[in-house]
Amino acid sequence: MNEAQPTQESIPVATPPVQPKPEPIPTPTRTKPSQLPLIIMTILTILSLALSGYLFYQNNQLKYKISQIETAPVQTAPSPSPTSDLMENWEKYTSNTYNYEIKYLKNIFRGELFVSNNGKDINITNELNKKLLELDRVTGLQLYLGIREDKTEMGDYNPSWQKHYEDLNLLEIGQENNSVKKIDEDVISGNKVGIFSYSYGGGSDPQVFRLFSFIEKNEKLYEIGIVAFNKNEIISNTSLFHQILSTFKFTE
Repeated sequence: MNEAQPTQESIPVATPPVQPKPEPIPTPTRTKPSQLPLIIMTILTILSLALSGYLFYQNNQLKYKISQIETAPVQTAPSPSPTSDLMENWEKYTSNTYNYEIKYLKNIFRGELFVSNNGKDINITNELNKKLLELDRVTGLQLYLGIREDKTEMGDYNPSWQKHYEDLNLLEIGQENNSVKKIDEDVISGNKVGIFSYSYGGGSDPQVFRLFSFIEKNEKLYEIGIVAFNKNEIISNTSLFHQILSTFKFTE
């Protein structure tokens, strides 16, 4: 009889424990940086540039206005015009023949107004009823106006006289021609003219000092001046002479 063979018992095989799968490590998400600071900086830069440009423009405008003020002519109070109240009381002489008028202070030129040479010449002194040669040698003063016309060779405004006055017109202030010196300028009837000084005589004749100006119109030359035997008398009345010139005007 066959003996029963012992059976081998199954030896359990150890199964390694199942390791759980590791959880995947999440990858951090990169967030885009905010654009707000950049936008703010851009806006601030633009505003800064705009403000700088505006301030630069305003500064230039201010400099320009200051330069305009500095170079602008100084406005002075106008001096009294010939038609002001100060001169309304002056005596006026009008020539209807030669179409002009001129004023003079009656309290200075107190003499009689002498008209001669068919109205071409007038003169009046500061001494009653006296002519030039009768004046006091120290304080005598005469105002005169003479007209030269007729440009023909034999006329009283012949070519030699024309050249004389033309040469005077070319002088600058301080220059001299044939003992006639240009000392100033003024305006007669809206035209710029020269003021000239001249002296003549001496020896057996009294020395005469003259301050005069002239203007031409319609082929006539109008000469206006003051005369004295004393140079200081002329110098002290230079301002008065300018006032007299300002009253002269043509009436046509």
